Amino acid sequence: MPSPTGPRLVLVPGSGRSGTSALTMALQALGAAVPPPARPPTEANPRGFGETVWIVRHHDVLLRRAGVVHGDARPDAGIRAARAAVGGGHERRVARRLARIEVDSDVVVVKDPQLTWFVDHWLRSAARAGATPSFALMVRDPAPSAASMGRHFRAAEPAHLIGGWVNQMLHAERATRPGPGRPRRVLVRYPDLLADPRATLARIDDRLGLGLLDRAGPTAGPLLRDLIDPALDRERTRLADLDLPDGLRTITEEVHAALETLARPGTPEDPQVHGALDALAVRYADLYDRAAGLTASSRLAAEQQALRLLAQRGSARLRVRAETLRPRHAGPAARRRLGELAARRRPGAR
Repeated sequence: MPSPTGPRLVLVPGSGRSGTSALTMALQALGAAVPPPARPPTEANPRGFGETVWIVRHHDVLLRRAGVVHGDARPDAGIRAARAAVGGGHERRVARRLARIEVDSDVVVVKDPQLTWFVDHWLRSAARAGATPSFALMVRDPAPSAASMGRHFRAAEPAHLIGGWVNQMLHAERATRPGPGRPRRVLVRYPDLLADPRATLARIDDRLGLGLLDRAGPTAGPLLRDLIDPALDRERTRLADLDLPDGLRTITEEVHAALETLARPGTPEDPQVHGALDALAVRYADLYDRAAGLTASSRLAAEQQALRLLAQRGSARLRVRAETLRPRHAGPAARRRLGELAARRRPGAR
């Protein structure tokens, strides 16, 4: 791999609706760059997302290949995504894109919640491009994050949203965990960013070695105060307000507390907290498996319905419906059978 000669990358994984856009805008205000073209603002984020269109699309392609959805609550979602990102020239394409970025800064921010599933893919791509990566992981109370996600993206099940938060944050923490030869990282509490943006950005700047504040000079404080509005944290939903299984609620509270410990200013990385998070990942996987076992009837019913549709009629519309059902609900045997039936219905198949 080439030695670092390209930009310094600040990779921002983590849960959606956790303040990653506010962090990205703050870094931009200090002189960092988000590669163009930018994803346009929407009702969900009227100030903009701080995301690059081609990066979001690249992640969407890999997610489809992996059969992983946004905010996926399955404990093996990270493994599925990592496999999908290997091969196919994906790293070479990303490395070429990184090498061709033309911006007026040597600090480039790559932000997209779906980056969580592809951390190792980005590290390999950055190495190919000669870029130096680091991580900034935002930590926000899971209840307002999930409530905001449900409101803006019409996802109604609190247990699914909270499970997705737990799974995504556990995966993001483990994938970005520092060690010998690993990139630097910083965990940032969303309330800290809103309450004192300059002190929080100074901590990020120092931990990641970016040098942005020195270049911004005395204008940095007023600039950040004008940009970061404490009213952004207007969601008042609490975990107790959500209809959750007790086991999921307990795990969520413990994951959030451990992440907050790592994100507390002046607190170094703590192997004991890392170990506690690893143990929580095992507990979450066990909870998910037990819940999946309880709802196996729904999965089996979906498999049988898809098989009936394909066996009775071979229209393109029904094949598309079965293909949609397959990655979400079908087990290995049913997936094979669905694939065989779909292949027989294709034009030219024998």
